[in-house]
Amino acid sequence: AYSVILPFITYATPLYKSISAFGNGAVAHVTYIDTEIMDYIIKLVFKFSITIILKILPKKTANMSSALIHEIKGQAFRFLKEKIKTARLVLTDVTPVQLMTEEVTNENPRPPDTRTRSIIARAAFEVDEYERIEILHHRLSKFDKGYWRASYNALTLLEHLLTHGPKRVPEEFQCDIHVIEEIGQFQYIDEKRFNWGLSVRKLSERILKLLKTRIFSQKKEQHPSNLSQ
Repeated sequence: AYSVILPFITYATPLYKSISAFGNGAVAHVTYIDTEIMDYIIKLVFKFSITIILKILPKKTANMSSALIHEIKGQAFRFLKEKIKTARLVLTDVTPVQLMTEEVTNENPRPPDTRTRSIIARAAFEVDEYERIEILHHRLSKFDKGYWRASYNALTLLEHLLTHGPKRVPEEFQCDIHVIEEIGQFQYIDEKRFNWGLSVRKLSERILKLLKTRIFSQKKEQHPSNLSQ
């Protein structure tokens, strides 16, 4: 299965590239592969692989319970996903922090935990690693009511970066203010009657307040006389 994965990565996966220059003259080049695309590729390879496996196994697999077959498929999926992660680390310039950022801002029902957010926030102080979190812009811009958790998880991580990350984060995400305002209009109550729309709105409001406060503070530090008048 591993030998099947690499051609898919090379041929089927588009790369997103960005270049950013900082005040000190440093320029960072970054290439990343979106997690959603990677998951799509994994599923294609998985379906192909599991079909072959079930064909070459003895006929008694037909007597397996659906739960057992489901468990086999789950293990195969996790195995293939780990192999693709390894291939990306070896064959591309992605870093563990970049992969971590992608994974915690996907459609996972659990938002990034404190430990993971702290690791990413510390890494963001490095120029190269900071550019690896470029995917947050992509997650926010791709907000959709049917697939809202990726944007929600991205907001959770962004809130931590605004309070624990480098000073350039507020200015970097100023361009996303209108998107965050739009996300704040999201409405959704799940089958357990939990109001996710309210949670998203409160999170969006906190982030907007942090962004505007920190941007104003930075401008005041740069031009104290103009803003005090």
